Amino acid sequence: MSNTEVARDFFRIFLPDDVLNIIDLYTLKFTRNSFISDKLKETFADLVFECNLKNSNQTTFIAILLEHKSYPDKYSYVQTLGYVVEGYQAQIKAGSPLKLIIPLLFYHGKDKWELKTISELIPDLPENLKKYLPLFLIEFIDLKNFSDEELMNIGNSFLASALNNSEIQSKSR
Repeated sequence: MSNTEVARDFFRIFLPDDVLNIIDLYTLKFTRNSFISDKLKETFADLVFECNLKNSNQTTFIAILLEHKSYPDKYSYVQTLGYVVEGYQAQIKAGSPLKLIIPLLFYHGKDKWELKTISELIPDLPENLKKYLPLFLIEFIDLKNFSDEELMNIGNSFLASALNNSEIQSKSR
């Protein structure tokens, strides 16, 4: 899982082009960081990588969140928000300058799932109150949307290894 060449291939497939155009995958490195609190361990496993931003002296974290549940969870957006907040709090506690956290959420269940944002979870909110909603983007990857052939064509063991690890942890709960 810590093989950076495999992780680079993985990110090239699953990160959007507008992100890939800004981050420097050649500086990618696996970190031993985890932003998962005890409370979130039942929900996620994570892998955290760090890389430089192109044309900048800034770095960013890219966190792969493996959803332990094999069924859609209406509140995963809120749980991911908690994960991101834990990540920023860990950076503050360590006395580090804040670095962006880009969350990728993997779902490997059989049922179709559309991740809902907080604004979708609180419908019919008056427009002047929407400014109080926390909004951020999660790169949501529902493996059900990929054929077995497409997944096999990824060409590395990163995804299979991550999913097997997630399945094992999920079954042990």
